Amino acid sequence: SPGRAITIIGCVLAIAVAIGFWERLAFHQGWSHFFFERLPAYDLGAGNVSLSTRGGQVRSQVAAQFALEYGWVLAMLFPLAVLAAIRWARRRGGARLALLLPLLTGIAIVFSGSRGPEVAAVVASLLFVLLAGGRTLAKWGIGAAVVGVIVLIANPTFVSTAFTAAGDPASVRLDRLPPLFALVVHRPFVGLGFNSLASTFGGLDNGYAMVYATLGMLGVLAWLGLIVTSLATVARTITAPRGSNLRMTGAACMVGIVAVAVGMANYDVVNTPQSSWALIFLAALGVAVAQRVPCPEQAPRRWVARSLLPLGGVVAGAVLLVASPVRASESLSVFTISPAVSASQGVGSGYILVDTLCPLITNADVVAPQAKVTCLRGQNIFPSDYTGVALVTVSAPTAAAVRQEVNRAFGPLTGRIPVFGGPTGTIQTGRPAWAVTAPLSGGVAGMVAMLLVPPLAGRRKRQRLAGVFALAGGA
Repeated sequence: SPGRAITIIGCVLAIAVAIGFWERLAFHQGWSHFFFERLPAYDLGAGNVSLSTRGGQVRSQVAAQFALEYGWVLAMLFPLAVLAAIRWARRRGGARLALLLPLLTGIAIVFSGSRGPEVAAVVASLLFVLLAGGRTLAKWGIGAAVVGVIVLIANPTFVSTAFTAAGDPASVRLDRLPPLFALVVHRPFVGLGFNSLASTFGGLDNGYAMVYATLGMLGVLAWLGLIVTSLATVARTITAPRGSNLRMTGAACMVGIVAVAVGMANYDVVNTPQSSWALIFLAALGVAVAQRVPCPEQAPRRWVARSLLPLGGVVAGAVLLVASPVRASESLSVFTISPAVSASQGVGSGYILVDTLCPLITNADVVAPQAKVTCLRGQNIFPSDYTGVALVTVSAPTAAAVRQEVNRAFGPLTGRIPVFGGPTGTIQTGRPAWAVTAPLSGGVAGMVAMLLVPPLAGRRKRQRLAGVFALAGGA
């Protein structure tokens, strides 16, 4: 039953929170240390690993692959933690101690040292209160706000440490996307396959980009279809009375699924088992609860008119394809320092030379008006590269303009540093991948709308008015 499932997930969350607190107090040893400390030394390497730190504080990880996943999974299941605490608090005896579960879960999210989950937990709580309604949740929301204000006043750095202790990696993550899309541009529909990125990209930290690179636009549409159909099915629970168990459970599952969709843009959800199982649990529980809510009466669907939606999506995508500009581009690898020198003198020299070269060739004062030049550290994109490698991409409306811009940027450097590409490199010409796949995306979006969008309420009202007039005329 849904009640038993909530009880189970509440117990699992309580155990995960307790382990997270223990890891914080243990300072550097993860939960696996408890299981591996009695094994011989040669068996410790795989399981007994030290926890990562941020701002001098240990980041709780528990059984997740990394601390960010632990924080996001707790944020996804945070509304269910509130619901489990409410159910347990209604019992007699010392069950009211269960009211501490959401508070301790929030502290465990902070202990993960991750910025995204902390914000997601607050937003999830607000959405949960708005969707579920009821006086009980309103009291919970007010109480949580008061506790949060008190914590911020007493110790402002408790929450802000994760936001200020480390440099923002968002820029590095965004820099990885253009080289990735350049690899997939010739296979936008089916992607590169599961093993094509293992030896190149160290980590994308973006689940949507990962799915697109491996499975193409078909994989992205399949993932979005899973999220949309799950939300559309669970949304039926919102028609239940405000504050009821069915509505609160359905709202908790809806908010959790939305958190999965948002977290997908912050880390590789599809490659982390705990996140995938959290989505499976939320979707399954939400669908089970939705089946207990009576389906409201709906007007009959006009399938002939609805069948035009996929066709309209394909036409709109075709228009975008035709309207998208055709551009040419070339990718170059520039060795600012010999690999042997880079290996012997460490990473500093290579980074300094790359950081000196990039501003010179990307200066907006010398780049042609319609051309674009990007320059990045190669090791930020491909971890196996030498530190002195710079990845340069030159794009322009025509191949001749690209060749001219390449000669402008690297002409003075010819014969001084190795440039792979340059005047003899291959120039790619075509439309962007999003435009090539626009007809498919539009058709799928139209099909989803055809199947999931309910009939308009105005049509039911017109049918009722027509019935009233018919009865009046018969009288």
